[in-house]
Amino acid sequence: MNQDLLIILALLPVLLLGTLFLYHYLFGPLLLSYKITTRRIEIKLFHLLLIRWINFSNISEIREVKWRDAVGILGTVGMVFGEKWSSRVFVKSFILITPKKSFFHRITLTPKDPGAFVAQVKSLIK
Repeated sequence: MNQDLLIILALLPVLLLGTLFLYHYLFGPLLLSYKITTRRIEIKLFHLLLIRWINFSNISEIREVKWRDAVGILGTVGMVFGEKWSSRVFVKSFILITPKKSFFHRITLTPKDPGAFVAQVKSLIK
């Protein structure tokens, strides 16, 4: 096998992990942000441009999901066929929203503190 090809293949995992690391700590939180208002959850690009919102009246369920609970056929299917608005890559848990009406049946968010995020939304929904 060509030595240059072996070097490239050896560097690919390092480049991939480096890219994920930069997105998780630097670009992700700058790129996407979440804001909870009195009526909805807003997803903003660069903290300025509103690109998606989820009205509280359209939320059937919102909960924090640990990664260990999301593993398996049902967890994977729910995450594959859903909307993902991730500002972080390496997380222990994430937010799973089940909307009443939407093209996608699952929406995932990755705020810095998922537990506090869910508690705040649930307090505003009631």
